[in-house]
Parts: sequence; C-alpha cells; structure tokens
Amino acid sequence: MKRLFSAFVLAVSSCASWGQTPHFPMEHLLWKGNALPFYGQPSSAESKRLLELLQRSNLAERMAYFAQSRFRLRANLAIGFQDCGNANAFYKPANRAIVICNEFVKHVANVMSERRALFEQQSSQTVTQWLTSVLWFVYLHELGHALIDIDQVAITGREEDVADQFAVWASISYIGDLGAAAFVPGIWYFQEVSTSQRISDLPPEALVHLLSDEHSLQGQRALNFACWVYGYNPQAGQELTRFVSLSSARAERCPSEYRALDNGIRSQFRKALRATN
Repeated sequence: MKRLFSAFVLAVSSCASWGQTPHFPMEHLLWKGNALPFYGQPSSAESKRLLELLQRSNLAERMAYFAQSRFRLRANLAIGFQDCGNANAFYKPANRAIVICNEFVKHVANVMSERRALFEQQSSQTVTQWLTSVLWFVYLHELGHALIDIDQVAITGREEDVADQFAVWASISYIGDLGAAAFVPGIWYFQEVSTSQRISDLPPEALVHLLSDEHSLQGQRALNFACWVYGYNPQAGQELTRFVSLSSARAERCPSEYRALDNGIRSQFRKALRATN
C-alpha cells in the first residue's frame, strides 16, 4: 500500500497523450462549458498525503484537460478527488461534478496489494501506471454519465451500460497504445472484484438487492469489456477474452457488437464530440 502511494507520482506523466487541436463548429459557439479540476479538503493525515500525491501528479488537471479537449460541454463540469466516507466514484448531476473518492483510490491500491505476486516483480513505474489506468477507466465511465446529463444525450436502456460502452469506446478512440490502454487494467480490476460477488452464497434478500442494482454484475462488466475490445481488434483482444473466460459463442458476436456500439456512440454523442485532426 505504502509502496503504491509513494510511487504514485513517478509514472503518471508517462500516461498516454490526450491532446489534439480542438475544432469549434459554428453551431456550437454557445457551448462554453469548461472542465474544472478540484481537490477536496482531506479529513485525515492519510487522505492529505494521498491528495498531495494526486495534486503533484496533476491527475485531476489531466482528466479535466481530456474532457475539455475531446468533448464539447453545454455547462461547466467539475472533475476531482475528495473524501467521501466510502470507496466510490460517481457523477453528481446537482453539482455537475465527477467525484473520484480518495477511499476508492485506496481500495484499488488494496486490491493490487492483495495480488502481490502479480506486481512485486514490476517496477514502481509499471505499478503506478496500472493503478492510474484503473482510475482513468472508471473516470471515463463517469464522464459518460456527465456527457449524457450535461449535453442531453438521448439513450435507451440502462444508463450504466451506456456509460460502460462509452468508457471502452473512449479508451479505444483516444488512447494511442492499444496494448497498454486504460481498459486492460480496468478489465483486470472488474474481474478481480467480481470474485467477491459469490451469488450462490447470498441470502435471498441480499441476492434481490444485488440483482436490482442499476449496474450489471461486476463479472458481466468484465466480460462485456473484453468482448468489445475483442470486437474492435480480435488479435489484440484475444488474450483478454481468455483472461475473463469469454464463451466462444459470445466471442463470435463481439465484432458486430462493437460495430453497433461504435455507431451508437458516434451517433448519439455526435454533438458532444470534437473533431480531431
């Protein structure tokens, strides 16, 4: 845990480059929303140290720049980190704010620490890159929610599923190195936390509560992510499908799923997307 935090600042600067020159069509001159980074007040010495590392890495600023340079916003959007009291990340419509809780950052570090055998032979830079990439993937999911709300994107079905689709699409579309993109650590993370959802062991009331949640089950999300990556590029995504044990029947449908996903995002989010060079 301490190793992850102390190494955090070392590798953030090595994350993928996000920026290209933005283009402003005439019809969107009145869309003057800005992405505004923030860091909340810490409630403990540990949170203070974590926020200092986040600030030194300019992570909120990088996330805000990504949103500002890639998307048009009808209104201002705050993006940042704060204490929440629980491990979570969310978009808050009332404040138009994406919040990544400090507790969630610690949670991801703990999940990685529990898989010590996977990371102990890796460099501090690689470990930090992995942690940062999980945060980026979760951020992209929340950014999907924010764009749906702020830019009034029309959707059907569960918004959580659309936000998941948006996170994969944005990772593929805007992160240059497909092999080390944010979705790879993201898929690993959701696959790891899915092991805690032992449905067969849940009492009936807890099972109903879990199945009633607006999110898909964590294991389903990992499978969906791997399917869509595979659908985009079967060669690059083959290893991911094996990692999550995606069925061959589903894998056959993944290319058509990703084509539909890509078309849907480009169509429904079209007014929010900036043109790229």
